[in-house]
Amino acid sequence: MAPPRRELESFDKPCVLAVEGEDQYYLLRHVLCVCSLSDSFDVVRLKGVTQLRPFLGTALVTTGFDGVQALGVMRDAEEQRQDTCVPAAASALQSVADAFRDVLGVAGLTSHAQVMAGEVAGRPLRVGAFIAPDGVRAGMLEDLCLSTAPVRASEALRCVDYYLECLGKANVLRPTWPKRRLHAYLAACEEPGKKLGEAARAGYLHLDDPVWNPLKQFLRDLAGS
Repeated sequence: MAPPRRELESFDKPCVLAVEGEDQYYLLRHVLCVCSLSDSFDVVRLKGVTQLRPFLGTALVTTGFDGVQALGVMRDAEEQRQDTCVPAAASALQSVADAFRDVLGVAGLTSHAQVMAGEVAGRPLRVGAFIAPDGVRAGMLEDLCLSTAPVRASEALRCVDYYLECLGKANVLRPTWPKRRLHAYLAACEEPGKKLGEAARAGYLHLDDPVWNPLKQFLRDLAGS
């Protein structure tokens, strides 16, 4: 398995947050800024969910890990698998919990957005996972972005849905439908082509909407604030 793609060669902040992919990376950095937590977090970008276990193993021997007080993971629930009755969000949470147990020796993570006290290498370490969009539904970070009230009410989004309906009738492949929907919405904004963090800074995504509160509270809990 290829080693995790990371932006950091060492940790110099008390909290580490591993996120799945480039979109989560840029948006989470902006959310941390909004929450005044940027100085508390090193954000690590993983190429995909399969890199979580290699990352956790690497983190243990990364310079500065002995000063880390909290380690969190944010990942998507993804779509419901047809070969199982286990909800997608529950399956994603269990995958993270298994990785924490097997690699870090921390067991007991059982609920979405939970931050719990653990112990790694003989010292305390807070751990937690946030499963997007809300720990219950199948889906991804893009669903969370699209669920804000101003975006839902946007005339542009209604036009996007007509467009996606047309794509469906044309038998265009459906994978990552929420990604297509969100990026089509952003393409209709005044300055198209922005990454999610840039779009949030430009006001195209609305981080003051209450739908973001669970994620913001998870980050505050992870930081111990």
